[in-house]
Amino acid sequence: MDPAKLELLLEQQLKLIQMLMETKVTPHLQPSTSSSTTAPSVDGIANSIAEFHYDPDSNVTFEMWFRRYEDLFKFDFANQDDAWKVRLLLRKLGANELDKYCNLILPLNPRDRSFADTVQTLSQHFGDNSSLFNTRYRCLKLTMNEDDDFLTHVGVVNRECERFRLKSLTEDQFKALILICSLQHQKFSDLRTRLLSRLDQEPKLTLSDIANEYQCLINLQRDTSMVQSGGSSRSEVRAVQQTPHKNKHVPASSSPSHSSSRRQTKATPPAPCWQCGAWHYVRNCPFNQHRCKKCKVIGHKDGFCLRKKTPSQSRNTKNTLPRSRTNSLSLVSSCQSSSPSQRKFITVNINGHSSKLQIDTASDVTILSRKTWIKMGSPNLQRTTQKPRTACGNYLHLLGQMECTVTFRDSAFVGVCYITPADLNLLGLDWFDHLNLAGVPLNTICNLVSQPQL
Repeated sequence: MDPAKLELLLEQQLKLIQMLMETKVTPHLQPSTSSSTTAPSVDGIANSIAEFHYDPDSNVTFEMWFRRYEDLFKFDFANQDDAWKVRLLLRKLGANELDKYCNLILPLNPRDRSFADTVQTLSQHFGDNSSLFNTRYRCLKLTMNEDDDFLTHVGVVNRECERFRLKSLTEDQFKALILICSLQHQKFSDLRTRLLSRLDQEPKLTLSDIANEYQCLINLQRDTSMVQSGGSSRSEVRAVQQTPHKNKHVPASSSPSHSSSRRQTKATPPAPCWQCGAWHYVRNCPFNQHRCKKCKVIGHKDGFCLRKKTPSQSRNTKNTLPRSRTNSLSLVSSCQSSSPSQRKFITVNINGHSSKLQIDTASDVTILSRKTWIKMGSPNLQRTTQKPRTACGNYLHLLGQMECTVTFRDSAFVGVCYITPADLNLLGLDWFDHLNLAGVPLNTICNLVSQPQL
């Protein structure tokens, strides 16, 4: 074959192959051009996503908001890098939310964090911060209003029940939940706080653990009261137990010698000195030779004057005193005939209410009137078996007893007072000791109210 013809044939074949190659490559380039023209813009995507504003009370959290657009970031923007996704996500945060997020991640910048870390941080700080107990309690308290849509309410119930975590709830946890929900009275506020704090730390809290926690709280309150009273509560209980024993078995003739031996062994007297009000025996009073500037009588401090009694009043006092001492309670100041010309009052806070009480060191207990009790909001009363007598020998009618919190200056304790229908407000020895008023001059803490002579 002629070499010239062979060379011409090869050139024609090369041109044909080149034409075939061009026809095959051109269809593959067309889709890339179309895909580049349909690529979504940032502005178009931003317009399709609603702005996020954190509102936990309405259950508008970042987790609920991101759930709506999660597939958009996961599938539609799969080819986009993290930086582009982070910029888009931060553009859809509200002004307050974006400012809080930027402050939380300092000293880092938002562009320095990945998309996954950004979503995790936003879910943590703009999520539902309610405790599990709060979620379960609200689920049990769900109600449907008459204007609510039924299908919407069904969805709310289904959502709250899922948040309730019913599958992980054990029998003991359900019992503990019901018990804590039943402690609604103000009296159990401290116990509720302790139990909720422990339930948050120990989700598997049982009824036995709650009972032990309650006993620990009671013991703590008793120990606190004992420390505040200086350990005097134990001696007071012993005195009440010994009083009936003395009345039943000790004859009247031998009681003086027995009482004298007790006075020698006791370091402190049972009542303040009537000559000056200090906590010592009358024989040790420094005002035994003092002349009062008011009544000019020797033997007592200025202002501690006593009204002169008639012989009939003296006989009545002698007759009534032994009878009142046979009881565990006594109320000397409730008898008008034995009242001093000047009464001393002290203002204390009882359950947060300011109350003015008359100091009566001859009374074993503290008495409040019905009017004072009503002004305090009429707290619950308990039955009492106490039957106090007045200095006149009459029984004082009681409506009941009340446990209350008493504060005066820097002192505070939990005590018991008795409610009477009479217009009588007395601070007895029980509260007098708890407030540590024995070593304090009464004139510095009391209000003197003069009573006209009849």
